[in-house]
Amino acid sequence: MSRVTNEDNSPIPLDGHDVWDTISLGKPSPRTEILLNIDQPGPVPPGPGILGGYTGVALRVGDMKLLMNVPNVTWFKPPEIGGKPEREIALNAVIKNPDADKVDKVVVALYNISADAEEREDLSKKFPDIVKKMQMRVNDYIKSSVKPLYEKSDPEALKTAQKMGYGVLGETEKLTDASNE
Repeated sequence: MSRVTNEDNSPIPLDGHDVWDTISLGKPSPRTEILLNIDQPGPVPPGPGILGGYTGVALRVGDMKLLMNVPNVTWFKPPEIGGKPEREIALNAVIKNPDADKVDKVVVALYNISADAEEREDLSKKFPDIVKKMQMRVNDYIKSSVKPLYEKSDPEALKTAQKMGYGVLGETEKLTDASNE
């Protein structure tokens, strides 16, 4: 938007950065950190994954990546280097989510993802000052975040989305078939 206007009239300031020179000229990005995830503990709606929708906090600053309160399933060998899924799960399978309190979690872990792309060496004990600094940034994000409403799914949303040309793979065909009957 920086090429369109210099004014930000939004009620809450946007957190965006002007990355045009990065895109068009290959200059370094002005963004120095990426908030990858910020799920807060507490009641969560049912959903996919180990904790039914709750997956903890992840923040990247430069080469460092901080994980907090994430399920202890932090590394899988990718298929490109011979990894195989631990088990095959059918696409239509109903998965019962375990009690979040009983799942083994990584409370805090710090990785240098440039030197350790597989995230195998936890550096949190070696660099507690970096952990503390990154945790303070996470707290800033938490303070500025809006609590999720966890509204129930709107059954009409998919129909409306389909009319607009959007849909969920597999569901679009069902709606199309039903509307032709």
